[in-house]
Amino acid sequence: MISLSMRAERSSKKNKTRLSMQSFAMILMCGWLVCPADAAEWSGKGEFGLVVARGNSDTETLNLGLQFERKSKKWRNNLRLTALRSSDDGELNAERYTLAYKSGYNFSDKSYLFGALRYDQDEFSSYDYQGSLSVGYGRQLVDTDRHALSVEVGPGVRRSEPKDPLAGTETNVIARLSGDYAWTISETASLTNVTLIEAGSDNTFAENELALNVAINSRFALKLSAAVRHNTDAGPGVDKTDTLTTANLVYKFGEQ
Repeated sequence: MISLSMRAERSSKKNKTRLSMQSFAMILMCGWLVCPADAAEWSGKGEFGLVVARGNSDTETLNLGLQFERKSKKWRNNLRLTALRSSDDGELNAERYTLAYKSGYNFSDKSYLFGALRYDQDEFSSYDYQGSLSVGYGRQLVDTDRHALSVEVGPGVRRSEPKDPLAGTETNVIARLSGDYAWTISETASLTNVTLIEAGSDNTFAENELALNVAINSRFALKLSAAVRHNTDAGPGVDKTDTLTTANLVYKFGEQ
């Protein structure tokens, strides 16, 4: 009876946490809806990368990305989806899906408040998934014709489901820090660097992507990127650090 009671209590806590995270996610999505359509500037881009090798080894790697941005005088919204799948001689060795959404409200020319949602599912990590919700303050430190730099900081909560069936679901408070830098090298080339850190008591997740974008024309571009992902708590037999180098074809749509 005691065991059943503890299980019921644990299940109730998980359901409450799940409901609160879902409710906050819905609030974030409302930021996209309240942004006036007639005053908003929206744009997006899709990325596609494919490597197929045949011969002594059969290797296939597929890398996809989709991003939407919508901005008005008071609101800024960003939605990004990515997928990575790789196999070698028919054996899957990488599979990852991510979703990130952020809604911000500008209360001055350089400062804003934001709410962010991140979901990460990596089949070859120590977790079935990691999901986080956070709020905080953002500041545009540099904004010139050639350089742009913004930073964000704030608290949040993260829910992680370990692959170990004996380990329980981890829910803990995190500190979120991010930085976004862009350098316009020329009319056709730009360099970007995006950093994200989520520090918690159970695990600290850090990710950095450095990318060079070279325009082919007004809609198409070539993107070369190098990304590093690190989890301090990786579990036995799992590397703490993952690196990914890609070359993608990018198509831009919407208002440019």
